[in-house]
Amino acid sequence: MRAGFASRVRGVELVAALLFVPVAVAAAGVSAAPPTGDVTAIRFFKERADAYAELSGVKIVQTGYFSMRRGRGSSVDYTWGRRTPAGYVPARATIFARLGRGRIVAYLAELRAPGVRKLRVLMAGGHVYTWTTSCWRKQSASASPLGTGERYLFNDGGVRYLPLSRRGTRTTVTFTYQWVPGARARETSAFATGKAPRVTVTIRVTGAQKLTFRKELTPLRKAPKLPVPEPPGLPVPKPVCLV
Repeated sequence: MRAGFASRVRGVELVAALLFVPVAVAAAGVSAAPPTGDVTAIRFFKERADAYAELSGVKIVQTGYFSMRRGRGSSVDYTWGRRTPAGYVPARATIFARLGRGRIVAYLAELRAPGVRKLRVLMAGGHVYTWTTSCWRKQSASASPLGTGERYLFNDGGVRYLPLSRRGTRTTVTFTYQWVPGARARETSAFATGKAPRVTVTIRVTGAQKLTFRKELTPLRKAPKLPVPEPPGLPVPKPVCLV
C-alpha cells in the first residue's frame, strides 16, 4: 500500500491522503518482527486468523477510517487513514471481499457520507476501478485503500500482546504496535464464539497522530459476487468509461 495521490479524473478525484501503513498491517514482502507478549493470546489470535484463511469471503463494515467531500461536477474526493480533514465528512464503508489464504484478493467497497455522491471502489486482479456515475473508471493502484492483493485480513507482525479478556461469550485480544514514528496503536479484537466468528475491531492511535476507527468482520460461506468474473475470467468490470 502507498499513500493516496492527487489527480483529478472525470467522475472521481483522488486526494493526497496521509495513509500510513503500520507494522501490524504491512504489505507482503515487508518483513516484520514476530509478535511478543502473552503466549495464550498469541495462540488464540493465530487460531482465529488461520480459520479465516480457510474462508472464501468476508464482509467488512468500517467507520472512522474514511472521509469524503463533494468535488466539482460528478467528482468525489476521498481520503483514508487519518482524522477527517477540514471540509470533509466521515464516511461509512461497506466492503465485500474475496479471500485467498487469508489475503484480500479482490473487493468491492461502497463509501457513503451525508451530502456526498456514493462512491464504489473495486479491486480485482491487481487492477483498481471507481464508480460515481454510470461507468467504471480505471485508476492507479494508489486509489485502493486495501492494497491490490498483498494485504492480509489479519496480521500481527511486530506487535506486543496483552493478556486475553473474556466477558460472556466474547473473547477480546488486545495488542499494541507502532503506527508511525511517534505514534502508537492499541488494537482490540472482540471475537464471538466459534471457529471463524464475527469480529469487532477497534483501533486507537495516540501520540504524533490521533485516530480511532472501528470495523466489523462477518465471515461469508461463499465468495461474494463482485462486478467482475470469477477467475480465470478477466477482472474487468462493465461498462468501462471510454474517456
